[in-house]
Amino acid sequence: MSYIHFLKSGMHTSVQDAGRKNCAFYGIPESGYMDVKSADMANYLVGNPIGHSLIECTYIGPKIDFGRNFIVALTGANMNWKVDGNPVPRYTSLYIRKGSVLSGTAAVSGVRSYIAIQGKWKVNEDFGSSSTYVNAGYGAFNGQLIQKGDKVTFDKHKSKWDFKYIADEERPRLQTVKYIPLHRGPDWHMLDQRSKECFIKDKWTIGSDSDRMAAPLLGHHITVKSKTTLHSAPVFPGIIQLPNDGNPILLLQDCQTTGGYPRIAYVPKKSLSVFNQIRPDEDFYFYFVPEIS
Repeated sequence: MSYIHFLKSGMHTSVQDAGRKNCAFYGIPESGYMDVKSADMANYLVGNPIGHSLIECTYIGPKIDFGRNFIVALTGANMNWKVDGNPVPRYTSLYIRKGSVLSGTAAVSGVRSYIAIQGKWKVNEDFGSSSTYVNAGYGAFNGQLIQKGDKVTFDKHKSKWDFKYIADEERPRLQTVKYIPLHRGPDWHMLDQRSKECFIKDKWTIGSDSDRMAAPLLGHHITVKSKTTLHSAPVFPGIIQLPNDGNPILLLQDCQTTGGYPRIAYVPKKSLSVFNQIRPDEDFYFYFVPEIS
């Protein structure tokens, strides 16, 4: 049988793909890869289509037994990956033989790592996507995180070896200080001048309670010029909302589709890949990008 078997689950390990498209109208989050760039690189390296299912690991890597020969690629956070106890590189095609075991440790840089495996995955799909959305039970494994003992099966096929790699200069730089582009949101005008300057000039950190739904932004208390009651309005990954306590939150891939807090700013979707690899102990900065009229 063509399968992989999880001997250890790691931390918050799940199956993700490119996400659920055109479902926000029904209140269904998009979900999908937190670091799209790393995920796309992983699928490219094994010859899978862009947007294909893969394994997303958070902070701590799993331990996986391979039930047959597979072409595999590892990207994203550095989790000191080893096969049968021997270190293996990221950002290159790997040929892993039947009976071998892939294992990862706690991430030494970045947050999220990706494991792509060549072939057609036999996993559940909901609304056209295998992406795991735990809150509603959608996706692979009935929307649950991967657990010890779980198996992913694949359609039988002969592995096609085509060695590929990503050059060093093209790989995401996880250990450099991050600068995240920021656009005005519909309610940016509600902020007082001091709060606007905090976003543009000062450093920030991410709360340790960050998850796939949202990341609390720490370092500054944000205030508005006057309190205003807002109606619920559409939101999407990248929007920064300002709750009543003055502590902004950046909505991420599993976020709700509407909200009633001020939408003060937003991070472009393509830049969320960089943001989602920032650790809670790392500083980062926003830089303002004016809208083109």
